[in-house]
Amino acid sequence: MSNLSKTDNYDVVIVGMGPTGLVLANLLGLEKLNVLVIDKFITPYDLPRAVHLDDEIMRILQVIGVASDMEKIMRPNLGMRFVDADNNLLLDWPRPQEIGKNGWKPSYKFHQPDLERVLYKNLKKFPNVEIRKGYEATEVKNEDEKVEVTILKLEENDACLVKCDFIVGCDGARSFIRKKMGVEYEEMGFFEDWLVVDIILKKDRSDLGLFSIQFCGTSQPATYSPGTRGRLRWEFALKDQKSHEDILKTDYVWNLLSRWITPDEAKIERKAIYTFKSSLAEHWVKDRLILAGDSAHLTPPFMGQGMCIGLRDVSNLAWKLISVIRGQSDLSFLKSYEIERRPHAKEYISTAIKLGKMLGELSSNSKKGKEGPIHMKSLAPKIGNAFSIKEEEFARSLSLQPKLSNGQYVDDIVGYKFCLFLSEDLASQFSGNNSNIIVFNSKDHPTIKEYLENLSTKALLIRPDKYILGGAKNLTELNELLSLEFINSVNNKI
Repeated sequence: MSNLSKTDNYDVVIVGMGPTGLVLANLLGLEKLNVLVIDKFITPYDLPRAVHLDDEIMRILQVIGVASDMEKIMRPNLGMRFVDADNNLLLDWPRPQEIGKNGWKPSYKFHQPDLERVLYKNLKKFPNVEIRKGYEATEVKNEDEKVEVTILKLEENDACLVKCDFIVGCDGARSFIRKKMGVEYEEMGFFEDWLVVDIILKKDRSDLGLFSIQFCGTSQPATYSPGTRGRLRWEFALKDQKSHEDILKTDYVWNLLSRWITPDEAKIERKAIYTFKSSLAEHWVKDRLILAGDSAHLTPPFMGQGMCIGLRDVSNLAWKLISVIRGQSDLSFLKSYEIERRPHAKEYISTAIKLGKMLGELSSNSKKGKEGPIHMKSLAPKIGNAFSIKEEEFARSLSLQPKLSNGQYVDDIVGYKFCLFLSEDLASQFSGNNSNIIVFNSKDHPTIKEYLENLSTKALLIRPDKYILGGAKNLTELNELLSLEFINSVNNKI
């Protein structure tokens, strides 16, 4: 076996360099952990895949430092509509076009290869993160204190051995790491074949509109999803008995598209048949092996949340890995990752399943259709309950991102750390001596004052992943909140 690099010992090895793996590597890179990221592909996959992200994901990208770069090459998403065969509106899910409570517009359309390029470029600024393309993990041994990983350089069939504190499988639906963990998927009941067609416009077709459209109540439910820079996507449920080979023939595909667009107006960039599934890995953590992204869950695409769920995974996971690796928490702390993330992911998947089923069931003649359009609101579930603390109604929810009196947003100051919002009177009673948590006194920031008052609390403790750990109404409650093993006293008042 050969040596991989100057070291054979890492804090974390990440398998897979899609958005989930790249975001995790960036978050760990920010905190100067020693990270190895491997991917079996040498060249990027430059075709469309994920096309939607939301304002919570923009906050994650903001922490990493790439949100502004992405904003330049995305567009705000107008929303989604369900219509029948006569274009009667059955369901309306509009997305506001104003900056919202998270400091971003609620919904964006993007091109996944753009995101991967931006994340990869940013990752290269971290000397503590090592990137190896064309490498595959072929064996994993989970020891007491370390994980031993055999990594194969595919072009040369040359193997090397490395050790790490943790290995995270961001390696997709066919995850090697999940197989090594001996973990199966829990199937949630949605399993359908769909044809996905991505096209690039040759001519202006602005008449098609920028709303995503779900075409219901027909023998072949379909989806229209406009993207960025002349890219459009259609998806078709496969209900007939044609072979996949016949369905993928160019003439057949253009026949399906003929209702909307012709070969004179666009070219096909990609056509593929996918099985839309709904699955959750039964366990996400086994000793020092961890799953994130598609290796942990699969969702039908009807909410545009597949990639988003994975990025929420690693935003939750990274700060916990940092805490354990730095000796601030013991290994059992990582159990909170699965406890919090699994039910949260399940709620998004369940909602996507409902939307997928509605495509076939909803029509202007159905009971729901006759009652008029359904108006849908965005989902905002709480994460699971992993910590035994006094819990207010707002705990375990995503925090807001107030704009400070100097014009900056909170996340630009805090980065990937804890922060504490304090009322003026509680701030006057409190002193801290550790820089791990950044304190904001509401006396200096009216938006924070208003936020605390709206929640009827004197303090909010917000985690690195921007979820609210808890609140306090007096100094005693605050000290109890800060007594958790992974939190120390604080300073850095702003």
